[in-house]
Amino acid sequence: MLARPLTRADVLAVYAGLRPLVAEAPSDSRAGGAEKPTTKLSREHVVDTPLPGLASIAGGKFTTYRLMARDVVDAAVADLPVPVPPSVTGQLPLLGADGLPAVRASAARLASGYDVPAAVTSHLIARYGSLATEVLDLIHDDKTLGRPLVEGHPYLRAEVAYAVTHEGALHAEDVLARRVRLLIESSDAGLSAAPEVTAIMAGLLGWNRRRRTAELRRYQDYATANAAALRAPAPLPEAQAPVPVPA
Repeated sequence: MLARPLTRADVLAVYAGLRPLVAEAPSDSRAGGAEKPTTKLSREHVVDTPLPGLASIAGGKFTTYRLMARDVVDAAVADLPVPVPPSVTGQLPLLGADGLPAVRASAARLASGYDVPAAVTSHLIARYGSLATEVLDLIHDDKTLGRPLVEGHPYLRAEVAYAVTHEGALHAEDVLARRVRLLIESSDAGLSAAPEVTAIMAGLLGWNRRRRTAELRRYQDYATANAAALRAPAPLPEAQAPVPVPA
């Protein structure tokens, strides 16, 4: 597929996740049959009410969390003595979804009105939907917030400020790992952006120099630990290898 084969040196960042799958209970645990491969297991979530007043859910994924919540809450309230209105989550738009088509259609006008490049408005609309204008308002009030955090990535300084003022970010990793995601999208795990991030946050959260230094060190430790977790572990000596437990 590529004219020049990729090597490990070409990889900038890695992201992986585990998805919980619900396996069928074996009909006879003594049968010793082979386990069903994960490719054959259902991707659907399963709701169970094993005891009165106890509802549980297994499987599923982040992108179906609203459906999962609806199903498990429905199960939890099914036996209540008073009727509970049906869930309305299917009719409630996510933040930034309401009015999104109109905002997308006005991207060029927003770029002109806020005096920012078209690429900036496109990036913000893709990330914040109709709430992109709230981020653009920050840039309008402080032009320095329109600068990128680091070269080669579209994230803006305004997104750090927005994470604090509108999204409750309190630590550097809240921004770099869970808002702009440079932890997993940049080759240095966002370390080059960390000083800028802590400086912006310090001004908004009232950090003194000591707190800002501590927050920077905290993120450096966080990024180092994350990188260590991605490295393949050294093989165990034969004497320390796990011993199989009989079924």
